[in-house]
Amino acid sequence: MDINFGDYRKHPEFVDVLQKLGISYDEYKAQIARKHRFSTVAFLLNRYTQSKAKLLDILYRQMRDPNQSKLELVRVLYEILEDKPRDFKLNTFIINRLTYKYRQSVREVVDATAEYYKNTGISKIINTTIRYKSSYIEFDFYNKVDLIRYFMRCENVNDSLINTLHERLLKNIEILYYLTTPSKKMLKDMGIYEGDIDQIIAIIGDDFTSIAELQQLLTEHLDKLGKISIVSRYIINRLLN
Repeated sequence: MDINFGDYRKHPEFVDVLQKLGISYDEYKAQIARKHRFSTVAFLLNRYTQSKAKLLDILYRQMRDPNQSKLELVRVLYEILEDKPRDFKLNTFIINRLTYKYRQSVREVVDATAEYYKNTGISKIINTTIRYKSSYIEFDFYNKVDLIRYFMRCENVNDSLINTLHERLLKNIEILYYLTTPSKKMLKDMGIYEGDIDQIIAIIGDDFTSIAELQQLLTEHLDKLGKISIVSRYIINRLLN
């Protein structure tokens, strides 16, 4: 409450974060406070500081050779983000597959993971893949890595390395999870099958920002949506009826 309402000077741990980042209180509120709790910021800044040399080295090598796997990048970031991460190699392998440039289905990720981790139970692989795909990558992993990128900017890290972090990882998440396309993200959040989203948008357009506008467009073009999956059709019918 003190931090949110400006009475922050009596909290030296908060003032210390501002000094380390070299930013003002107003910039903290504008750039960080609306997305992250202070405890998360302090934790990630400490972990980032400890692993910065390793992260920058990996980013440099990724920049020099864009064709190499980004798995090493995913793993150093996961080390920063998670406190005492369990199943480290398995989890980062799945995250890496789920953030490929081209979209992978749950089955493709599960099959690839099961082939590589033969001693891991298939139910565990399936559950982890679904959990990461449905919420973790979009709402937790992305936002925390984006905060790491902000730390790098505050420290005036070379723009080429910051751009490499975006191009190799964050950009993929933005595209795959529709973070920069509100209309597609609305369909995704409703549960529309990912394979149908582009087809639906191609038919009804993307000029809608509310459920009411979406309902109207779907009603107008319902007869043209005959080739979408049964799951997506069921969701649309429930929305319109």
